[in-house]
Amino acid sequence: MSEATSACLEQLDELDEQILACLAGGAGYGRAAGELHLSATTVRRRVARMIRLAGVETRPQLMVWAAANGVVTLPEPSS
Repeated sequence: MSEATSACLEQLDELDEQILACLAGGAGYGRAAGELHLSATTVRRRVARMIRLAGVETRPQLMVWAAANGVVTLPEPSS
């Protein structure tokens, strides 16, 4: 694991991990916000922050990064 990845993982808090888990389960910003009793704006801002920290450009890339680093487990694709 690179130093940059380790530094990013250290900056993720429990709420970040909960947001990532909701998104990994297929939730959008609105549904994740409702499940976590947050505003959709808060979820969007935290996701944008995590995207910057992880050094990726998109939410799907963030999800792949999070799965690759053991933060979330992505569901198997359905056939």
